[in-house]
Amino acid sequence: MTARRMVITGCSSGFGLEVAREARARGWHVLGTVRRQEDGAKLEEFGCDVALLDLCDEASTEAFGANARAWAQEAGVHCLVNNAGTSFPGPTIALTRDDFRAQFEVNTIGHMRVTRQLMPSLVQAQGRVLFISSVSAFLPTPMLGAYAASKRALEALAEAFCLETEALGLSTCIIEPGSYRTQIWKTSVARGEAYRGERPEVEKPFQDYFESLAEMTKQAALSQPMGKPQNLARFVLDQAEAKNVPLYAPTPGAPRTMRFFRWLMPARWLHGKVMQQLRRGRWRGGD
Repeated sequence: MTARRMVITGCSSGFGLEVAREARARGWHVLGTVRRQEDGAKLEEFGCDVALLDLCDEASTEAFGANARAWAQEAGVHCLVNNAGTSFPGPTIALTRDDFRAQFEVNTIGHMRVTRQLMPSLVQAQGRVLFISSVSAFLPTPMLGAYAASKRALEALAEAFCLETEALGLSTCIIEPGSYRTQIWKTSVARGEAYRGERPEVEKPFQDYFESLAEMTKQAALSQPMGKPQNLARFVLDQAEAKNVPLYAPTPGAPRTMRFFRWLMPARWLHGKVMQQLRRGRWRGGD
């Protein structure tokens, strides 16, 4: 029997690397993407194939697509894991256009462009597309508005994609994790710090308030309980291998509870609870 083939984006570290490790342990052939060739060393240690991909660059995406389709050969791609992600924290009114664009290029637009490139191989294998979203898609928090918006937009696109491709034999699943110990926290905190301190004239009336809100959110986010990436990897592989999957799959624990309350309670009530937790210096966004 031909081994199943999985493509995973964003495998330099964090979720992507752990999903690749778990997939190889379960017998999948894996093609993982990185932005720099040297970042693929760990993937190769697991027995994965490595491809270069910059989600913000269309030429890179097209070149990756050609390589991935050749890699899949006659077997096709049985599962695509749209995992790569990043975060640009800051007050929604203060984010630069460049940061807004970068946020959506990586978390939203890039995933759809990659999926487009792999459509022939996915249809060939009657495959499955997994989109890694976030609890932030349905429950935004202060200073992470752009990140939440990029994930909510991704979910809307994924739903439309599901409607458009189900008749072609494809299945779609949107995975909604909470907070895990990954490199995204290190990069996002540094970016958020750029929005602190002296600000342009139009922001000065709100500068002190946003400064205190940024510190409160930062401390609560960094002190929250965070899940192990390995747990998410196992959950992702379970969805990849299941006979049938739900369209939305929040991970076990806090994310499922949060999604239930988001459905059940008025938004302003939830906003009050979010701000209450942040003022107390804690946040239950993890697993």
